[in-house]
Amino acid sequence: RHTEVTARPCRCTEDPDGIRGKPPMSTLVTEVYDALRSAGAPEREARAAAGAVPGKEGLATSQDLAELRGELKQDVAELRGDIKVLKFAIFTLYPFILALTLRLVFFPGGT
Repeated sequence: RHTEVTARPCRCTEDPDGIRGKPPMSTLVTEVYDALRSAGAPEREARAAAGAVPGKEGLATSQDLAELRGELKQDVAELRGDIKVLKFAIFTLYPFILALTLRLVFFPGGT
């Protein structure tokens, strides 16, 4: 059996700092708390469970995601540049290292 829950002010409005000094709950958390209380959950357990639900303040907006995407694109471009430099260094130095190794193996005396 489902009961309809409507948004209403938090029952902790008499305590502007929240119950036991905790900050007041957001609207989403308040709705969860009220739903649990109306379903018969004790106050302590309802408050603990509602407190585990992240509020809207912690969610990323589409603008946040767009900014992050731009930063990631820039980071990937920088990494690609670094990889090009490393490739150049490896392929340029490899023949010299090979030549020095062969010289030391086949001509150890240096003559």
